[in-house]
Amino acid sequence: MAFSSPAIAPSMIFTAKCARFDDWWKKYGSETNQEATATLDSFQNMLSKVGFLVRKGMIDADDVYDMIRSAVVMFWERFEPINIGRRERLTIPTWMENFARAKGIV
Repeated sequence: MAFSSPAIAPSMIFTAKCARFDDWWKKYGSETNQEATATLDSFQNMLSKVGFLVRKGMIDADDVYDMIRSAVVMFWERFEPINIGRRERLTIPTWMENFARAKGIV
């Protein structure tokens, strides 16, 4: 997969398939590609906030399911190895915990 610049295109969130964390980290990690990390983190943070709001009962899980189910499932399937790798590399066991909750509702 090629992008027009070394930065990660926002559409990559829905088109990339990431199999190995180490390969991804070398190409797109925060040490080598801050824009890529920022793009990915922005999307992850939005989904994590949705999971938090569902957990707190501030928004209905069924509404989230109706609105963004495909985005959540597609993102998780494509980036699960990356999220697990970042959780381990950053030694943050709660990395994307609320996002995982959002995924759990779909």
